This record gives sequence, structure tokens and C-alpha cells, in this order.
Amino acid sequence: MLHSVRIKDHYAEQQLFVRRVMLTAGAILVAIVALIGRLIFLQIVKHDYYLGLSLGNRVRIEPLPPNRGMIFDRNNVALG
Repeated sequence: MLHSVRIKDHYAEQQLFVRRVMLTAGAILVAIVALIGRLIFLQIVKHDYYLGLSLGNRVRIEPLPPNRGMIFDRNNVALG
């Protein structure tokens, strides 16, 4: 009974592992750089635009009609 014996190539496995780690680290680095770039763009480059939007959104007057109809004072004059 002859069995074929596989001998592991530890060097090739280590090289494959190192390549995968480097590829994953590169992808993570690209993602971090993209996030930092987006943050810089939004917070520094577009600061004035978003500041104007936030100041315009701060106070908004919206008249709301009363749920129970108009309210009158004792002289029968509508309030509001």
C-alpha cells in the first residue's frame, strides 16, 4: 500500500498569506484615505455652504391653525 504524501510548502503559504495581508491593508488604507478626504471636503471646502444651510434652518416660522377652530376674546374678536 503506497500512499502519496503531500509535503507542505511553508514558504509558499507564508508568501500567500503576506500577499493577502498586504492587499487587505492596502484596501483599508485606501478606504481611510477616502474617508479623510471626504471629511476634509465637507468640513473645510464646503463649510460656507453648510453654514448657510444651517443658519437658514435654525428658525422657521410656520403658522399652525388651531385644532378646535378660531379662538375669540370676550368682545368676539378673533385672537391670532
